Amino acid sequence: APPRASACVATDGGGAYSLCLTPRQNVVAVAARGYGAIYDRFEYTGRRVQRDYALTPEATIVGRVVRADSNAPVVGASVRASSTERGLRTGAPGATTTNDQGRFTIAGLAGGRYRVGAFAEGLAAPESIEINVEPGRPSGEVLLRLLPASRLSGTVSDGRDPIVGATVSLGFGQLDSVDAVTQSDGSFVIDPVARGVATVAVRPYEVNEPKTIRIDRA
Repeated sequence: APPRASACVATDGGGAYSLCLTPRQNVVAVAARGYGAIYDRFEYTGRRVQRDYALTPEATIVGRVVRADSNAPVVGASVRASSTERGLRTGAPGATTTNDQGRFTIAGLAGGRYRVGAFAEGLAAPESIEINVEPGRPSGEVLLRLLPASRLSGTVSDGRDPIVGATVSLGFGQLDSVDAVTQSDGSFVIDPVARGVATVAVRPYEVNEPKTIRIDRA
């Protein structure tokens, strides 16, 4: 998920900037209209450092979202793209919603490889699609097919007391995951979630049971 913004500055006429960060802030997002946005991850040192950035013209991902059972367009579906690349500097994620024809455009992306997924009320994609995008160019049309989805709820505990503020993740394959955060009573809800077999992780803890779960009904 994108980091929560707590400080924001704009570059001057020469492209220079100055930004103060706290020890808990270890990601800088760099974005400008018409250019691909990037994330820069670094280790806080408490000293003044210089980080220079070179942005490239934005890439865009275009496509459609339809129901898998009828090919009818899905209006108002949420579409998300996230970089699959690893390293200190990666492309920032992008998101949008589909129009009344089920079409979408995600702009402002850096060049690279992304995974694209979608969901809507009662619907979810069984898996995301990976696509390469080039700076300054639109992608070919991406077609996302949504299937009926489920609503998963539960609680997280240490065997006696509820665990508050843990991140529950369901993994579908190597890259796909959906998350929720436990509430004051340890409860969580993930809705919608694709049907199938998912691995279960609870950060920052080790899961005792269940390590996998089959989701096969609403």
